[in-house]
Amino acid sequence: MKRKVLCKVRAALLASGRAWRYPPMPRKHTRAARTQLAARLLLASVVLALCPIARSQTVWDGPPIIFTRANGVDWTLEKNQDRITDIVWITRKNSQGIYNIATESGYSGNSPADTEWAFGSAADWPDLTFQTWVQWAEFNPPATVGQEAVVHLISQDIYIDITFLSWTCCANGGGFSYERSTPAACPWDTDDSGDVGVKDLLFLLGTWGPCPKKGDCPADFDESSDVGVKDLLILLGNWGPCP
Repeated sequence: MKRKVLCKVRAALLASGRAWRYPPMPRKHTRAARTQLAARLLLASVVLALCPIARSQTVWDGPPIIFTRANGVDWTLEKNQDRITDIVWITRKNSQGIYNIATESGYSGNSPADTEWAFGSAADWPDLTFQTWVQWAEFNPPATVGQEAVVHLISQDIYIDITFLSWTCCANGGGFSYERSTPAACPWDTDDSGDVGVKDLLFLLGTWGPCPKKGDCPADFDESSDVGVKDLLILLGNWGPCP
């Protein structure tokens, strides 16, 4: 996460008195509860003050899907494109290689644009050597069928497991298919807004401490049966739009 994003969040949290208000508590518990709440807010403020906190690279490890572009179909139609994200749409004309139709008019030596490829597993991305698609395929796409690989969406810093299942050679229709991973769930988005933000942070702080019931503790991200510092750091590390 960028420094300016964190600092804006910190400023919003500290400036919004309404955001920190909780429902009235019984008088006999007020002092202890206020003390606990003050401690939580202090901890959150200290962590937020440690700008910057980097958002880690995203590894898609959700359920796999299979994309198939059949021979001879119209590659300009959405159904014949794998729209992985809003800026990476993989398809192929009736010959040559795959390309990113979201930003390219056709295949070139650097296609698909905004991607790089490597053999291996997405979980091991720091140890992999990435190349353009055609270099990765060693100029022989049919030979990649059945081999476990990773595609890195460069601009969005997303790593995806991918395995080609078929490849129609030459100018015989342009068909190909592959299996790839999908985005993981977004458990840090406790309000289902599609974004990890201030409301999720406030929810976490409001449920701080031991979980009342096993399996019914949405902010216990590390599954320790307790909402604490590790959960706070996990939430902050995933701040922003869900993958």
